[in-house]
Amino acid sequence: MRITKYWLILVISFLSACGSDLTSPDFFPQLKGVVVDSSTPTSFDQIGQTRQYKLLALYSTPPGSNPEFTTKEVTADAWQSTNPTVASASSNGTVTALRNGATSIRGSWGGFTSEPFSLSVAAPVLKSITLDPAAASVPLGLTQVITAVGSYQKTDGSTETHTVTELLSWVSSAPSVASVPEQGSTVTVSTLQQSATPAQIKATATAADGSVVESTAAITVIAPELVQVVVLRSDNAASPPYAVPRGASINLVAKGIYTNSSTPRDIPGAVTWSSSDAAATVLALSNQSNGSVDVKGVSLGAATVTATTTKNDGVATVSSDPANVTVGAAVLQSLDGARITPVPANVAVDASLQLNVVGKYTDGTEAIVPATDLNWISSSTNIASVSSTGVALGKVQGATVITATLKTAPSSGAGSVSTTLNVTDAICTGPLLATQGATVSSYTLPVLCLACTVSDETLAIDNDGTTYASLNVNVGLLGGYAELKVASPLEVPVTAEGQRAGFIVSRPPGQLLSLALLGAVTIDTLDASDNVVETAVTFDGLRLTLLGAYIIGQDAYVLSMPVTKPYTKLRLQMNAGLATVAQSLRVNSSCAVASQ
Repeated sequence: MRITKYWLILVISFLSACGSDLTSPDFFPQLKGVVVDSSTPTSFDQIGQTRQYKLLALYSTPPGSNPEFTTKEVTADAWQSTNPTVASASSNGTVTALRNGATSIRGSWGGFTSEPFSLSVAAPVLKSITLDPAAASVPLGLTQVITAVGSYQKTDGSTETHTVTELLSWVSSAPSVASVPEQGSTVTVSTLQQSATPAQIKATATAADGSVVESTAAITVIAPELVQVVVLRSDNAASPPYAVPRGASINLVAKGIYTNSSTPRDIPGAVTWSSSDAAATVLALSNQSNGSVDVKGVSLGAATVTATTTKNDGVATVSSDPANVTVGAAVLQSLDGARITPVPANVAVDASLQLNVVGKYTDGTEAIVPATDLNWISSSTNIASVSSTGVALGKVQGATVITATLKTAPSSGAGSVSTTLNVTDAICTGPLLATQGATVSSYTLPVLCLACTVSDETLAIDNDGTTYASLNVNVGLLGGYAELKVASPLEVPVTAEGQRAGFIVSRPPGQLLSLALLGAVTIDTLDASDNVVETAVTFDGLRLTLLGAYIIGQDAYVLSMPVTKPYTKLRLQMNAGLATVAQSLRVNSSCAVASQ
C-alpha cells in the first residue's frame, strides 16, 4: 500500500499532537503504512559522513479524528539505497556518503515499504593524496604506520587538507617483504623480510566526483635493530643472579634481543663491560678477545656487572640491566694440585694410618677435603686396605696405590688423586725412599781419615732391606769421619710423643756390632740448610740408644734417636778418631720414623 505525499505531510504535521492511546471504545487501529522520519537532515557535505535514519509505522485513528494517522517508531526489516554508489544504507538505517550525487532510501516493515526518501551528497572533491611518511627505513620486525592526507576542493572552489575520509584500498608491491591490510585511512605496515629494494605501498581512493586518486610510499626493510642487551653465563649453567666462589671465575657474555625476535643472540659489535665495584675489591673483570668477560670473585660480597654496546647506527648505545653477582666462600672445584698426606705414606704391618687429601681451593688456600666427599680404594688390598674415611691398614710388607676420588665428579679438572702406600716392618715405619723423593749424599774428610770411604749410598734408600750402603773408617786423627746424609722431600713432622728416627745397620757376617764401633757413631737431624736440629752421640759407646735387637740378618740392629722437632735431613757419621781399630758399618735402611 502507498501513502500519498499529501497524507505524509499531513501525518508529520500532526505528529506532535499524537498521543500514545491509539484506541477508543469499539475501535482498533490499523497499520496503514511506513514512512522515513524526516527530522534527520537529508544532505551530506563530506565523503564518509554517516547519519542514522528512523522508520515510522502509520496507524489509523478513530473516524473523525484529527490527524487521520498516528505514528510509532519501529525497527525496519530492511533498508535500501536507490543509488548505492552515492550513499550506502546499512541494515540498521545508517547511511554513509560515498560520492557526490543524489539518491533515495527506503525502509520496509510489516509488509509495507516506505516512499523514497531523497538524499543528496555535495562534498569537497579529493584531488590528491599525500602519504606520511612517503619513504621510511624500518628495522625488520618493527611496523610502520602510514597516514593518508588528502587535498580537497570544496564546492566554492577553495581547498582544504585533512585525513582522507574516502575508503582507501592498500596494496604492497612486495608482500613477502612488507605487508599491509587491504583497507583503512591509516594502515600499519608489517615488515617480514630484509631487502635492499623498497616495497612500494600504494593507496587508492575514489573521489567524490568518481575519479580515482592514488599515492605511493616506499618502505625499505633494513637489518633488525638491537633493542635490549642481556647478560648470560657462557656455559648457561645458571640465570641471574649469579654466584661465584672466592678465587674462582665465571665467564659472562652479552647477548642481544633484536626487533625481529625475542630470543637472545650474538652481538656483532664491540661490548664494553663495567662493574659497580670500580675498585675491584669484590669482583675483578677481565675482558676476553671474544667480547665476553671473566668475572673473578675477590672477596665475599656482591656487585653488579653491566654490558654496553651500540645500535645499528654505531652511535646510540644500549646497556643491559645490571647483573647481580655474589661472591661466596671458596670451594674445591677439582683435585688439580691435590695430594694425599702424609708424604711419604708408610704404615707398619698390622698398624693403621689416617690418610687425608689436601686440596687446593679456589682462593689458593689448601685444606683437608672432608672424607665424606671422597671414595677411597687400594690397588692391592692384600697388602693394605683403606676404609671409607681414609684409614689405611697394613697387612703385609709391600706397596699399594691408594686412590681418593671425589664422589661428585667435577665439571673440569682432575677428579681423583693417588699416592703409594708402603707397608713396612714393625721397626722402620717411615722409610725414606728414593721412589718417594728422598735423596742421599755422602762425605769423608780425607786429610784426617785417609782410608775413610762411603760406597753404594743409594742402597740406603732403595726399599730393599737386604741391600746396603757401606761406611768404612780406619784409625785416624781426631776429627776425621765418614758420613751418610739422607734428605726427605718434605719436612718430617713430629706427630707423636716419643717419635724416633734413625737407621737400620748391620755388620758383615761374623762381625758383631761392638761397643767400640757404636761409640764412633753419631746421628743428627738437620734442617734444609744443614743446620743441626737435634743430636744423639756417644763418646764411650754407652750413650747411644739401641732400639733393640731386631735382626735383619743375624748381625743387624736399629740405631735411633728421639726427635722432638721437625727436620728435613737425617745424618749418620762414623768418627775415625774415636774408633780403636778399622771398622765397617752397613746402612740397610733410613728411617724417618722408627718404632721403639
